[in-house]
Parts: sequence; structure tokens; C-alpha cells
Amino acid sequence: MMGTESGDGETVRQRGAGALGETSDDRGLADLFAAHYPAVVRHLAYLLDDRTAAEDIAQEVFLRWHRSGPRAGAPGPWLRVAATHLAYNYLRDERRRRARETRAAEDASPRDEVGMADELPAVRAALRRLEPRDRLVLLLRAQGQSYAEIAAAVGIRPSSTGTVLARATARLRQVYGSETGTGRSPRPSTMRGRMSTP
Repeated sequence: MMGTESGDGETVRQRGAGALGETSDDRGLADLFAAHYPAVVRHLAYLLDDRTAAEDIAQEVFLRWHRSGPRAGAPGPWLRVAATHLAYNYLRDERRRRARETRAAEDASPRDEVGMADELPAVRAALRRLEPRDRLVLLLRAQGQSYAEIAAAVGIRPSSTGTVLARATARLRQVYGSETGTGRSPRPSTMRGRMSTP
């Protein structure tokens, strides 16, 4: 039996079988893939406005169906809900990625680079004067680590991470202010990902 043709001439059945490594036990999955793949991709392409991402996520939907085991009822509604959830996760991840890239681009402006070059030695000197734990939490945060990752690295409760970071930041500001004689804090862009361990 031939599968439905996709845009590039490859049959949907062939795509499903190749992507899922079809065995005799997976014949039902290949049939499900052939029957529902075009509709799932159309739904995802509508939500994402990106055909390539829609095809990738559609395959993930069918893998999740396969891994989650047998279920009662028609598969169409389950596939549509799973596809919608994965599409929203993808959009949220893309939005976060773009925000990180925007922040990185803003941090790398030439004007800031000049200011950071002046501030960096004083920041490093101030960091050397901090307690090792304070220095470590600040450096891990500047590298983009999450509160949970910082807590695991330092050996504190995740719920205490914010307090430990706030206190370490206050001590850094105090030491930096006395180090530079300005009484002000270093720029956040100097702290974010541009320091090496002193």
C-alpha cells in the first residue's frame, strides 16, 4: 500500500517508517503516521508559520504517541493537543532564545566595550577580595547558570540562592565602590559573561 505523497515526493509512510525505525510491531504506528501526519503538520505550520519546524515537531508528536503506550479513543484529538503543546513550547523557547541574543548584542555594543575595558580590572580585583562562595555564585550567575544549578554547585538549598546572590552582589558593590573610589556599582554588562575567574 502506498502512503500519501508529501511535498518532496517522499511518501508519508516512508518518512514515518524511516524516522521511527519501523518493525513489525510498529506497523500500526506507521499506518497512524500515514493517516494523521499531513493534518498534524498543517496544524503545526499554521501555529508556527514555519514548515520545517512543523515537520520536526510533528515527528516528535508521533514519537510521544508511540512511547506513551496504547490508549482508548480516536488518536486525532490526542495528536492535535500534543502538537499544540509542543508548538507553544517551541515558540516560548524561540522567544527566550531571541531575547538572549538581543541582550548579548546589546551588551556587545562598542561604547560598552570601552567602558567594560576600563571597569574589568577593578571588577576582578573586587571579586578577588570577596569570600570564595560569594565570588563563585556571582561568576556562575554571570555565566547564565540557573538558581538550581548555582545551588547544586555551591551546596545550598535552591530556595536560598536568591538571598545568597543578593548578599554577594551587595558585598561586590561595596568592595567595588571602595576599589574604584567612586562608590558606584560595576555595569551589569561587565558582570554578564565577560569575566574570567580571577
